[in-house]
Amino acid sequence: MDKGQHLRLFITENSSDKVVAMSTELSLHGSAQTENSTTKDTTDSTGAVWDENDVVGRTYDINFSALIASGTDTGGKTFADILAKVDDEIINWKIALASGEQNRTMGRIIVSGQGKFTNVQATGQVSQQAAYSGTINGYGPLVPGPQQHTNP
Repeated sequence: MDKGQHLRLFITENSSDKVVAMSTELSLHGSAQTENSTTKDTTDSTGAVWDENDVVGRTYDINFSALIASGTDTGGKTFADILAKVDDEIINWKIALASGEQNRTMGRIIVSGQGKFTNVQATGQVSQQAAYSGTINGYGPLVPGPQQHTNP
């Protein structure tokens, strides 16, 4: 069983996968919207009517948080990198198991897809490390793994 620090969010840009640097949390949430499709002909073997629901839409979002570091980090996506992407641009992302130095070497891909950064928020409390959180709203389907990452 893997620990949370090995589950990382990677953003693909110019055929290169870069991890969200100094990440502290990651969650993927999916949901399906349903519509009641019960009719007067919908009964079970005893004649009872049970609701039937059809899926009419699906959505997902990824929420993450990370520390804000001073300086630059060429090996990962920083707060400034992600803040610059809060626009109408579709990005490619992957959630994968990671290993190596600072858990930045991509291993088995759990799920991937496309989305848009819709929210980035920085917080800084006195005597605490500055952090930020962000949201990616899904655009199109989730592509489940397992897939093995290969460098181009």
